[in-house]
Amino acid sequence: VLIEGKSKNLPILLILHGGPGMPMPFNVGCRGAYPKWTDKFIMVYWDQLGSGINDYKLDNSFNADSFVQMANDLINQIKKLYPNPLYIFATSWGSIISAKLANNEDIAGIFVWGQMVKDAFLNEEVLQALDNSDIPKEKLAAAYKVNRDNMTCDSMRNYCSYMQKYTQGYLAEGTTMLSFKKQLKDYFGSKDYSFKNVIAIMINGTLNCESLWKEMVNVDLKDELLNTKVRYHIFQGDHDIVTSTLEVKKLMESNKNPKLTYEIIPNAAHTFATEEHFDMVLEKLIAYIYN
Repeated sequence: VLIEGKSKNLPILLILHGGPGMPMPFNVGCRGAYPKWTDKFIMVYWDQLGSGINDYKLDNSFNADSFVQMANDLINQIKKLYPNPLYIFATSWGSIISAKLANNEDIAGIFVWGQMVKDAFLNEEVLQALDNSDIPKEKLAAAYKVNRDNMTCDSMRNYCSYMQKYTQGYLAEGTTMLSFKKQLKDYFGSKDYSFKNVIAIMINGTLNCESLWKEMVNVDLKDELLNTKVRYHIFQGDHDIVTSTLEVKKLMESNKNPKLTYEIIPNAAHTFATEEHFDMVLEKLIAYIYN
């Protein structure tokens, strides 16, 4: 775990990355890479077990609650080091963990980009978007064959690659990803990462952990979110069909808990690490946390 900040008196921001097993853009190898963030927060970068510097082959005994337990242990250790208010910023898979932490009143607030509610990945919105795309017929047929009963790690990776290539579900048209070349340069120049750790950002011990994929496609977090005991704010891209924005809107229609709030981000999709939205989210976090 990397803890980095300009001052020990700053509020703490614990990152729960996506994937599972995809610690980008924030990870243990990015010391010094995000001074705008470390000027305002004590950043806690955690490569979740199975990825990055914590690469480890996960078997099917692992589930989201395994990571919730690890996150709680980490929060307890951080609070022993710093009494400062502790906030969470989660993305995608990390939003399952954050929703299950929403009863932990040691957390001052939770912020999420791309909240999983239910019907993640395998939903009618994705299939409709693929239907309306120029995806080859054989790939479209393969996508239609994937369901909650027969999905495998390989079939889900192919399914996600179709979404990335043929729809705006991951990246809205006209937006630009953060420079992957610059990120790699930062990682390879890191004092904290070895070459092996850099490779394990993408190719790691989570690749064949079917239990985590099955949990994502079957998850239903409505109760956890509607009953959150801590402030919980969702940033949801208007094009996001991966962690469905439609499901987030349905959730909020039945919400009577003032601690649960959301906003739709225009011209945005599931992927957080775009040039257009990175600084915008930082500005919003500063405003929400410091005001």
